[in-house]
Amino acid sequence: MEVEANSKCVVCANDWVVLKRDDFAKVVEVVSDRSYKVSKCTVNLSSLVGKRYGQWVEIKGHQFVTGKSPDEIVNQFCQSEDEVTKDNRNLNDQNTAQHLTSDDISKMKSEGLAGEEIISELLKKSDTFEGKTGYSQTKYLKKKVEKHVICFQILEASPINLCSVYSSKGAFKVGKIREDALAYILFNANLRGSVAVLESCNGLIIGSILRAVTDNLHVYAIRFSKEQYNLVPIVAPKRDRVPSRVESVVTPIDSKTTSKDINSISKTVNSISTSINITSQDVNHGSEICQDGIDEVIKEVKEETQEPKELKELKETKQEKLYGYRIVDFKPNCLPVLVDSLVIVCHVNPLETVRYLFQSLKKSGSLVVYSQYLEGLSRLYNYLTKKKALVHYGLFEPFCRTIQVLPNRTHPTVLMDSLGGYIMYGIKVSEAFDEVDGKIEEKKDEAPLYLKNTNDLLDGSLPVGKEDLPTVYQQKE
Repeated sequence: MEVEANSKCVVCANDWVVLKRDDFAKVVEVVSDRSYKVSKCTVNLSSLVGKRYGQWVEIKGHQFVTGKSPDEIVNQFCQSEDEVTKDNRNLNDQNTAQHLTSDDISKMKSEGLAGEEIISELLKKSDTFEGKTGYSQTKYLKKKVEKHVICFQILEASPINLCSVYSSKGAFKVGKIREDALAYILFNANLRGSVAVLESCNGLIIGSILRAVTDNLHVYAIRFSKEQYNLVPIVAPKRDRVPSRVESVVTPIDSKTTSKDINSISKTVNSISTSINITSQDVNHGSEICQDGIDEVIKEVKEETQEPKELKELKETKQEKLYGYRIVDFKPNCLPVLVDSLVIVCHVNPLETVRYLFQSLKKSGSLVVYSQYLEGLSRLYNYLTKKKALVHYGLFEPFCRTIQVLPNRTHPTVLMDSLGGYIMYGIKVSEAFDEVDGKIEEKKDEAPLYLKNTNDLLDGSLPVGKEDLPTVYQQKE
């Protein structure tokens, strides 16, 4: 079966997919001729090519084949609850109701029997299954399906699905970002023109932005302290056209001036090389001059008249070239151009961070700051609102409960993390900070950029008093 490269509804080669079943989830890359171990089974990932997203597959003979969902298998063997009028009063758990042994089940698996066939044999050899209530039958079948049927649902490696995967296991790997918070961040960022992102979510925010925009938008990733962006290749699509480094860094006025300078420099180098060649011809009438020496002189002249430092193309990684974003180090005025959107999602002091990046945001640009802590974000909120630097601003806590839906019993998931972080947003209309020096002054015994505890909120270079904190945090004297 041939699959078109631009098809989005089916799995193609080199795509990233999520294999999910209940609480189990794996993010894998569909690479041809590569084996992967899933649930103690070695399977060839190339067998996923051509399968539809959302489809259920089952492992059979080291291959993924079309299968059924666990609920479909349970409903296939279970009677409806209305038809069952029995109870469990006469059932005794003595471990003698099942006549199939573990050796028989292992033999059936070695012969290549599917999981449904094994479950069918288990039900035939059970003496008590027919006498159980509908609820007991469903519970029994779910255990057997989970044990003997190795099936997964194929999901696209989208930002929402990755948030769901990492929320259940290792939420710290993506900065504890939930899918509802991610949606609010992208909505309030108002992506257009150019966007700067400071994040410590393993590349989830950058990949989500690259996925939501076109090739013409410039994305700058501000690296605070050697952050890794491992999720960018999984979430973001590869770009057909990547804007050049010089095009995105140099302003139009500087680019015109620089092009003239480069042309004049090249003419100077050519004239120097021509004069050197003429001189060498004159000298060659009486003596021989080593051509290598002339080449060295020309090389030295070119090195002295090379492009300015601000026009040098910075070293681009392979990932930057493929996905079309630029990495800059965090420092005052680190962005080469003014951006239309500024997104900050990391575990640092929001006020100190925005202080060094706010001047790089255009007026009428969108500011979005996410933090796990209300204290630091409320301090930034109060400061910017008092300076009247924002309009259409707000500070809120996204909250989305996962609901567990069961027949005749529906309730929220009890073990869900109730802390979803806080989001501040607004549109810039004026400057709020003085010009920042090129250095970040820090005391030896403290690191004010990091938000270690609430005491660090009052440690900073900006004069902030009790009145700048929310009313709920002010102590009554």
